[in-house]
Amino acid sequence: LTVSPSYAKECATDPEKGVELEELFALGRVTGILNGVKEGVSPAEKNFVTKTKMTCGTFTPQTAIAAREQLKAAYRAESGLPESSGPLMCFIGRLDSQKGFDL
Repeated sequence: LTVSPSYAKECATDPEKGVELEELFALGRVTGILNGVKEGVSPAEKNFVTKTKMTCGTFTPQTAIAAREQLKAAYRAESGLPESSGPLMCFIGRLDSQKGFDL
């Protein structure tokens, strides 16, 4: 997930922006959200879940733990990551040193 569709393309072709992940970006499984996240975005909304291809379906605060486990398992399977009881971390931001990804 990137800040825009065009930035997703840039990350796939520019090693400086892809930060050694350009081959992963080039696989074409990266989505860009143009102009950021809107207020109506919610995992409880079927339209949002469909567009983001979340495999767990809609969820609420009461069902979030079960959804998190389903999403983690699906991501691990898709990415070839091993089973782990530890947290799955993500970075929300541009892969640019000014954003602190290297910290």
